Amino acid sequence: MAKTKNKNLMNIKNISLENIVAFLLTIYIFFSIFLPPLFPKKVIFILVLTISLIYVYLKKKLSLVIINPVIIFLFFLFYYCVGYTVQDGPLALQFLLLTVSLFIIFTVTEIRYDIEENLQTVSIIFSLLVIYMSMGFFSNFISIPIPFTDQLIAFFIDNKLGYIGFRAFGNFKPPMLHFISSPILLVPLLLLFDKLVRETKLKNFILFLIVLTAILLSGSRGIVAFSLIGIMLIYFYRVGIKTKLSLIFILALACAFIITNLETDFTLFSPTEKSNSVKVGHFISFIEQLNVKQVIVGDGLASLYYSVGFDKITGQTEVFLLDSIRYFGILGTLLFFLLLLIPMRLNNKNKITLIRRYKQLPILYLIFILYLLMSFTNPILLNSYGILVILWFWSKVLEIKEVV
Repeated sequence: MAKTKNKNLMNIKNISLENIVAFLLTIYIFFSIFLPPLFPKKVIFILVLTISLIYVYLKKKLSLVIINPVIIFLFFLFYYCVGYTVQDGPLALQFLLLTVSLFIIFTVTEIRYDIEENLQTVSIIFSLLVIYMSMGFFSNFISIPIPFTDQLIAFFIDNKLGYIGFRAFGNFKPPMLHFISSPILLVPLLLLFDKLVRETKLKNFILFLIVLTAILLSGSRGIVAFSLIGIMLIYFYRVGIKTKLSLIFILALACAFIITNLETDFTLFSPTEKSNSVKVGHFISFIEQLNVKQVIVGDGLASLYYSVGFDKITGQTEVFLLDSIRYFGILGTLLFFLLLLIPMRLNNKNKITLIRRYKQLPILYLIFILYLLMSFTNPILLNSYGILVILWFWSKVLEIKEVV
């Protein structure tokens, strides 16, 4: 009788602890998207990690042991040491500590926390905020006053949460309200679009339209381009042959439209455009300082080099693929991305098993690969919301119990 009471008490404690962890994870997702650079997010992260470690300790034995977080942490630790004295020290330490966030996957899988559902919910709220603030900032186009937007925009600017104004591409000058964390919207947008294609409901369409509007308002060519690519690929995958032929026809018309608007398009992709010229400068400096050691081994985490793009010595640029090669070398970069794409676990015999679900979850892999490709030319992977995308991907892959 006493044993039964103790067991029930333990179950109650586990349930309450699971609820606390789940709540903190949701708050962490919220702060990582809404306020990524601010101090409260760091406090929440420490709480999440601490409670997660306590939960894992109380569990004694995990039902699934994924080894990728351990390997990635050791990988970064090695390259942190390799780059010692020739690196941006604070940045290198930030990258190293960031990999600790990946250990949250143990708790996520144990309590079966649905990152995808919560990520979509928070992203929709975030998108509504972007639209609301944009209506207030660009209120000269409408006659209706928008309450509280002045305070929100002041907070946005004072805390350097992003950029606001107009972007200029030739004669095309779209309004822009770009949060630092806007790139993460690619994931919920494509998930919502996939759901819309499978279930043509008004609710799905409205939610998709909300997130798409926020992406268009971000003014980021990368997010918009990869969103359109993802939409086309998902649609092409889901629909029948007749619709596929119709899609090809529509794409042909789109190409014709692009050709007739070459001035704007050349401006978008011109090397003299401000953002493009900076990235071209990074590439030129990378090539000029390339050496055999850097290609094979790398110079270490957050290693410094002079970039014409910034006209200064820097440890990080906007072109993450080049930075990754500088940090880890070509083989190290390939290993890093493979560790992200292929979760590995220890089975009952302590043997390593690769977990590959691309046959069961093709859309999941498509979305994650598109995000990784987008990260090649933008620093959107080694930060809090980039880690969220990795945790989301791993959690979905690990949902299926049978190992292929």
